[in-house]
Amino acid sequence: MRPQDALPSWITNVLEIDKLSVSFQGTHEEYNIRREQARSIQHAKHSEYLKARDRQSDRKASSHNDSLVPIVELNNVNVTSLDGKKILSNVDWIIHKGEKWGLTALRPNGSGKTTLLAILVGDHPQAYSNPVRLFGHRRGEVGVSIWDIKDKIGFVSPEFHMHFTSRIARGHIGESEKPATTLFDAVCTGFRSGDNAALKLTQSQIDAASRIIKEFGMVDVKDYPFAKLSMGEQRVGLIMRALVKKPQLVIMDEPFQGIDEDTMTMLQAWMEREFENGQQGLVFVSHHQEEMPRFLEKFIKLADGKRVE
Repeated sequence: MRPQDALPSWITNVLEIDKLSVSFQGTHEEYNIRREQARSIQHAKHSEYLKARDRQSDRKASSHNDSLVPIVELNNVNVTSLDGKKILSNVDWIIHKGEKWGLTALRPNGSGKTTLLAILVGDHPQAYSNPVRLFGHRRGEVGVSIWDIKDKIGFVSPEFHMHFTSRIARGHIGESEKPATTLFDAVCTGFRSGDNAALKLTQSQIDAASRIIKEFGMVDVKDYPFAKLSMGEQRVGLIMRALVKKPQLVIMDEPFQGIDEDTMTMLQAWMEREFENGQQGLVFVSHHQEEMPRFLEKFIKLADGKRVE
C-alpha cells in the first residue's frame, strides 16, 4: 500500500518501508497521527505556495487574453443508462485554454466521473445528443472527426492502462509486420490517435520521445518490452505517452496509481515546471488530496452524477 491509501479498520499495526529501510513501526492509531501531522505540514507549504502564485498571477494577468478561449463547453449535460438510471444530471462545465482543473468525487464509485471523462475525450455516444463543444466544435459536426478531437488530447487512466497493455501484449498496436512492443514504442503512440502511431515518426517526434524518457529517468528500460515492465513503470510510460506531443488538453485520471512515492514526487515536480506557466489545459483526477498538483487553479466535485462544487 502507498502512504496516502486508507488503511482498513481491522489493521492493528503498521510497518512502513522507505528507501529500503524501516521508516515507521507502530500501531494503526500512531500511524494515523503521524500521517495527519505530515499532511498538516504539506498543507501549510501548499498554502504558502498558493499565496506566492496568486501574487505572481496578478502581475501576469494582463498578458493572458487568449486564456479566455473555451476548449471544453458542457451546458446542462444529462446522461442516462440503458435502464433509465441517471448517470449525469445537469452538468455545466467550461474549461478555458490553459486552465488547470482538479476533479474529485465524494465517493470512488457512482459519482459519474468516468462518464464525464468519456464525454471530454469524445468517447461517449451521448455526447452527440448533448450540448457539448470540444475545441470549438459540436460533437458530430460535419467535417470534424473523433480523431480530430483526440489529436488535441493526452489521456491516461487505470482503464486505459488495462486496455493498452492487453493490446500491446497481443501485438495489436502498430502494423502486423512491425507491432509496437517497447516502452519507446508505447510513448510514441501518443503522437497520433490511431494504433499505428508508433510508425513513420519524424525526427522531431523521435527527439521529443527520447527527451521525455530521459527526463523521467526511464532510459535504461526504453527498449524493454512494455508488457514486461512493472505496473508502476507501465503507468509512467503511459503518462509520458499522454504528455509527449504537448496536447492542448491533458486528462489524467488517477495517474499515480501503482507508482511509488519518490516517482510521484518526481512527476509532480516535472508537471509543475511544464504546466504552471504554459498554455496546456489540465484535468487531474484523484481521490487523494496529496496527489493533486499544487498548481491546480480550479476544482470540480461530483456526487451522484451532479456537480456539487
